[in-house]
Amino acid sequence: MRGAGFLARVAVLAAASLAAAACGTEETAAPYEVPSTDGIAFESISLVVTATSNGEAVLLTVYVMAEDSGRQLAGSDRIVAQAADAQPVQLAELDTLAYVALLPTRETTFELALLRDGKPEARVAIDLPDAFALQVPEEAVRLSDGFEVSWEPTEIATDVQLLNVLGTCVQPLVRRIEQDTGGYAIQAGDLVAVEPAAPCTGEVSLGRSRPKAPLALGPESSLDVAQIRTARLELAP
Repeated sequence: MRGAGFLARVAVLAAASLAAAACGTEETAAPYEVPSTDGIAFESISLVVTATSNGEAVLLTVYVMAEDSGRQLAGSDRIVAQAADAQPVQLAELDTLAYVALLPTRETTFELALLRDGKPEARVAIDLPDAFALQVPEEAVRLSDGFEVSWEPTEIATDVQLLNVLGTCVQPLVRRIEQDTGGYAIQAGDLVAVEPAAPCTGEVSLGRSRPKAPLALGPESSLDVAQIRTARLELAP
């Protein structure tokens, strides 16, 4: 009886092993191949563009679309950015759908071009929000005193501006600037110290962005643009 039980268990294990082996021989699904722009007319290619400037350079991220799906640039297709004060820069592939570049320009207008076989097939001018410089106090600031920051205001009422204050010794502070007068006062008590209270180097940043808008290039193209400036100041509890 004991031997029969052992043989029965061996039979069950053998059957399980055969079943597992059978499962392992099933064909695996082929990896998904991202469609490309090969054979797609340029008027059917759309670009989803994000452009952010820090005053010294513009960081560009572009997603390529065509016929309701993401596309990979094929063959000789290229995306090139250029500005009046910068040489043309070809966007590099970040992944199968995104292309990026850092365009070293202080201009608020630059151009994107789609090239095929080295020839520009489509061009579009991109306008950034107004540039500005951000000023913060040079001396250390006590949280109980508050402080003011200033910048050059914009006349574009639809631009959105967000002011951020960060630091290891304070809780993050975010303010939306509803009316751009070129400055904002951080009131005493607006910044809350993090215990244990200690001085730290804080960071003030102002972002000036424009609502997403269509881009005159392809049926699904869109554009997000922003200017961001950052300044450091010393914070004391």
